[in-house]
Amino acid sequence: MSASKNHHYIPRSLLKNFTVRGDQTFHLSRDSATQEAVARNIKSIFKRRSYNTLIEEDGKRNDDLEVFFGKQFDNYIPEFTSIFNESIATSKLTFPSPDLRARFVQFFYNHRTRTPDFSDPIVESSIREVFTDEQLNRFESENREICQEERVQFFNSEWQKFVAGQARVINFSRQSGHILNILNKMEIIVATPISVAKKFIIGSNPVVRFENYPEQELGDEGVELWTTFSPEIAVGFVVGPKHPNVIALPNQEVLKLNRTLARNSKSIAGTSSKLLKTLSKTEWSSEHSLFY
Repeated sequence: MSASKNHHYIPRSLLKNFTVRGDQTFHLSRDSATQEAVARNIKSIFKRRSYNTLIEEDGKRNDDLEVFFGKQFDNYIPEFTSIFNESIATSKLTFPSPDLRARFVQFFYNHRTRTPDFSDPIVESSIREVFTDEQLNRFESENREICQEERVQFFNSEWQKFVAGQARVINFSRQSGHILNILNKMEIIVATPISVAKKFIIGSNPVVRFENYPEQELGDEGVELWTTFSPEIAVGFVVGPKHPNVIALPNQEVLKLNRTLARNSKSIAGTSSKLLKTLSKTEWSSEHSLFY
C-alpha cells in the first residue's frame, strides 16, 4: 500500500486542534535563524520524507506502517478529541467502549515513540555500537571474509543511516505488548487549564514523563506520562491513589508541562506566538536543553 512521501510524526488531525486560522498554526524550531514563531500550514511541519517507508529487496516502497498509523490511530483523533471535550464539560471521562479506550492506549504508545526526537538518539546509538571493526571482525570469523567494496560500504555513514533507519521501521512495526499492558493498567486523566487565559502547546517530542525519582519503572507509583491534545486539553497516564479523571490544572502546572514539552522538543507549535517565543528563550538555552 502507498502513502504520501511526507510522513507526519505528529498527525495532522491532531495539529488541527492547534490551528489559529484555517490550517495554520504558529510554529518555532530550534533551527530557526530568527527565533520568531511564524504561522505555518500544518501540512508543512512535524514531518519527515519517507520516514516510515521500508525499501523492499526489489526496490519497491512499502508504506504499510504509515498507512497503519493513519487507519488505526490518526483517523480516530477527532473522536478522541470529542470524548475529552465532553469529559471537561461533564467532569467525567467515559470511553464509549473498552475497545476505544484500548485504541487510545495504543495511539498514545505510538505517539510517544513515533517521533524522530525519540527515535533518532536510539538509531544514532545503534550505529555507534554496530558499525565497528569489532563487529566486522566477528562477522568474518563466524561467516566469511568480506571484500574491499563491502568494507567501504560498511563504513559509509549514509549507508549506515539507511540500514539503521530501515531497522527502526521493522522494529517499530512490532508493538510492545509489555508496555501496552502497563499503560492499559494506568489511569487516564484529562486536564484543562484552570485559567482560560492559559494554553497548552504541542511539541515534536509530544509525550513528557514525570517521576518522583530518577529511573523509576513505568507503572511505578509517581510515574506519569502526559501529552497535549489541544490548547485546552492535556491527557495523562498516572499510577497511585485514586484520582479524579478530570482535573483543572493550576497555572504553574500548565507552565511546567509546556516548559517540559519545549525543553524536550526540537520544534514546538501552538496558538500563541508570544508563548512559543518565551518558551524558546527559557528552555532552549544550553543550560536546559536535552539536544545541545
